[in-house]
Amino acid sequence: MKEIHKKRLQNNFTWTPADKRLDNIGQPVPPRPADKRKPKLWLTNAIKNNDETLEAYDIFLVNSSGMSLKSVTVDSGGWYYDADELIESSQTDKIEYKNINDGEAIKVFIYHPLYDGDETTWLSLKIEMVNDIIDFSTSYNQNTKRVDKEVVI
Repeated sequence: MKEIHKKRLQNNFTWTPADKRLDNIGQPVPPRPADKRKPKLWLTNAIKNNDETLEAYDIFLVNSSGMSLKSVTVDSGGWYYDADELIESSQTDKIEYKNINDGEAIKVFIYHPLYDGDETTWLSLKIEMVNDIIDFSTSYNQNTKRVDKEVVI
């Protein structure tokens, strides 16, 4: 993701517990115990980005913590094998957001199936709160169009 892809949205996302979610064809997922917990920081499902020329999907970090975050630094990349050789890719510069308010969502990842279809992609976040720093990493699953870990805290 490049600096020009930075995006902030206010109060656009609500958390859906696992027991209330629908599968890819709109059917309820198998029964699960009710989960009343609500995360403070979480990642959205992939959202189709209609602003891009090529097909693209965005992932946002949502701040539901009740406080402002000092900063969030985003890094991402991927890897794939070519003739038994591991090829790694990474964005050239880390992206930093400052002063993320409660209820605000920031774009932390963009997935282009045309470019990234052969790669296993990952993202890493360094979240600076008032009294804490959180390091969080996850990978993006191309089949489900979801990150493998969606709850930060």
